[in-house]
Amino acid sequence: MKKLITFLSFCGLLTFGTLTLAAPERVIHSFGNGNDGYDPRGGLIFDASGNAYGTTAAGGTFSEGTVFELSPTQSGPWTETILYNFAGGSDGAGPIAGLVLDAQGNLYGTTQSFGDCNGCGTVFELSPTGGGAWTETTIHNFSNKGSDGWNTQAGLVIDSQGNLYGTTQFGGSYIGTCANGCGTVFELSPDGGGTWTENIIFAFNESDGESPQTGLTFDSSGNLWGTVNTESGDGTVYELSPASGGTWTFNAAYNFCSRGCQDNIGGPSSGVIFDGQGNMYGETFGGGTGKPCTQNTGCGAVYELSPAGGGTWTLSAVHVFAPKDGRVPVGGVILDLRGNLYGVAQYGWIPGPKCGKVGCGGVFELSPQGNGQWTETVLHKFGIRKDGKTPRVGVVMDVAGNLYGTTTAGGGAKGGTVYRVVH
Repeated sequence: MKKLITFLSFCGLLTFGTLTLAAPERVIHSFGNGNDGYDPRGGLIFDASGNAYGTTAAGGTFSEGTVFELSPTQSGPWTETILYNFAGGSDGAGPIAGLVLDAQGNLYGTTQSFGDCNGCGTVFELSPTGGGAWTETTIHNFSNKGSDGWNTQAGLVIDSQGNLYGTTQFGGSYIGTCANGCGTVFELSPDGGGTWTENIIFAFNESDGESPQTGLTFDSSGNLWGTVNTESGDGTVYELSPASGGTWTFNAAYNFCSRGCQDNIGGPSSGVIFDGQGNMYGETFGGGTGKPCTQNTGCGAVYELSPAGGGTWTLSAVHVFAPKDGRVPVGGVILDLRGNLYGVAQYGWIPGPKCGKVGCGGVFELSPQGNGQWTETVLHKFGIRKDGKTPRVGVVMDVAGNLYGTTTAGGGAKGGTVYRVVH
């Protein structure tokens, strides 16, 4: 009985219409010691050997951020290796997104700052060279001149030919009311000789959205999907379809309506994912009609978009967060083989000296019950002991069903954490 009481004291209980916590959490690395990085805002990826890779927005030798590797050991602890320290020159600074891995074991990512124009950001490649060493190559420096985009907030996706795709918050050929440009979707294509060619496949304007801050997803037909803010603040889910001559066709697939509408969901805070039936899932900052949590728009929501024929989509709320629930779901959700969704809320659940009134956030599971109903289970609430707090990106799942993610702050060294939730 004593062990049970200790476990419940650590995890806490959720008593607002959801199931109790069921999964123990463990911090496998705390950032901020010595020349370590800190403030990890991006997600994790794993290689075939079970090593995890990610980025920190700050810290490292030059205080401009790092790329790190975490390797499990037989004795239990994980070993951290800093693969690269950003210097804040042409290599960029402040990587705030996760990484992608190609078939040859190279890592690709983005920085939001510095580069050749001293603030536009870069796309970089890290290649293993043997003996644990890695070589960094800047494969694109963004520019705030011409039609190029700049300031990347999200990571990349890679296709079967090795082309990289991403978004920039600013730049592009259209200015209008966007003082810094309305943002772009770009493609980077390798020539096989070490050089890369950039192609702006879409530049946003006020009518179709502005300042994209979330990443992209491929569907099974090779179309790219993403979300973007709109002037109203409600946001749009968009599709880009490859056309002839290397061009792409833009389609605003669904326009959210968060105020004075039946849906009351809007302000996308993540990209989208697809299930096997072609349904899309994502998250929003706003949602719900109860007491406000953020900017008088609600506490946020997880939504489903189901194809309704003729290119139309039907929106339904998977889960609408409430004041005593989580607040502001961010970073996207993932699906398991049973159709359960997993994600994080940046705030909520446990207030106190460590987190203030907004709470430290947590990890949640949403399970379909049939007839469009879903049940929320809170797997972990951040903010107790030397735990992390305020996650800004979603989780990844290993083959055993365990969940891994990062928090931007907290931990033993107070520089953020990498954590595991056993599930």
